[in-house]
Amino acid sequence: MVRAVLGFFGGYAVVVVIVMAGFLLLPTAIGVDRVLKPGSYETSTTWHLVATGIGIVGSVAGGAACALIARPRSRAPLVLAGVMLVLGLVTAFMQPEGLEGEAAVRPADEPPAQSIMSARKTPEPPIIRYSNPFVGALGVLAGSLLVPGRRRRQVDEGASAAE
Repeated sequence: MVRAVLGFFGGYAVVVVIVMAGFLLLPTAIGVDRVLKPGSYETSTTWHLVATGIGIVGSVAGGAACALIARPRSRAPLVLAGVMLVLGLVTAFMQPEGLEGEAAVRPADEPPAQSIMSARKTPEPPIIRYSNPFVGALGVLAGSLLVPGRRRRQVDEGASAAE
């Protein structure tokens, strides 16, 4: 039981660290012009794809870490996936649906850090906002299956239950 709890929190910590690092470092690496649409504070399609990739990498690594720390037959990765799904959906429903008034125009000479900070005030498109929790939960489950011995035992249990 202790290993399952440690696995849950360890896996969640891995997800948080990877996602936070990705969201802090990658905008600088790819440049503000690829993160935001030209002349706008709306995020670009490129950034949505990059952000989804960050989420996938983080959730797969978190699921693998959770399964490594917990026992192979533990349900900790399933609990982690469920918690991530619920927290993600709650967050998605709490975000505003759209901008009030007209969208602000981003000045061409604005410093990149200021552009990124101003862009945080614009909501994500609904498809991104509502799909991210499912991507994260599925990533955790997929990552947990990457741990040696876990997949084999789950398949063996399923085969013996079917007999």
